[in-house]
Amino acid sequence: MQGKVLNVSKAPRARVMADPACRGLFAALGCGTGTECEPARVNFARVILLSDPDADGAHARALLIDLFDRYLHPLLSNGMVYAVIPPLYRFSTDAGSHVEYAWSEGQLRSLQQVALARRQPEVTRFKGIAQFSGEECRSLFLNAGNGRRVRLVSSHTSAPGERPGAPSAAGG
Repeated sequence: MQGKVLNVSKAPRARVMADPACRGLFAALGCGTGTECEPARVNFARVILLSDPDADGAHARALLIDLFDRYLHPLLSNGMVYAVIPPLYRFSTDAGSHVEYAWSEGQLRSLQQVALARRQPEVTRFKGIAQFSGEECRSLFLNAGNGRRVRLVSSHTSAPGERPGAPSAAGG
């Protein structure tokens, strides 16, 4: 998916179902939506939401989480949805032989202070996912032990059609 998904908290169900990005996501998952969403039918073992490391990426991630909560809630309830928080900075020293990542300005400052004794510090500010190498993507986003991959769960105990603002299969 490219760009931001429709803000489903403000859109009627018919508009969400007509939106090309939402339709494409629902079709790819293959599990139905709303009260008809069945995790046993989903085409994947898990769904990993990955967005750019900037403020726009955080907003896109929030919109996707809202979409999953309102239309694909059983996937959240079954622990099948993860969100990856990509780092903002790559910090390398000694001509790239030592690489660390920072998720905030404070972490970057800490890395810079520790690295005063090392030579040739280099800082890369990530603006988009495309700036990560394939190996970095595998290591940071797919390996659960590295980076920041968070399993999303729901605190809702009611069925999707019973939650305030949640759509039913019939409309709304």
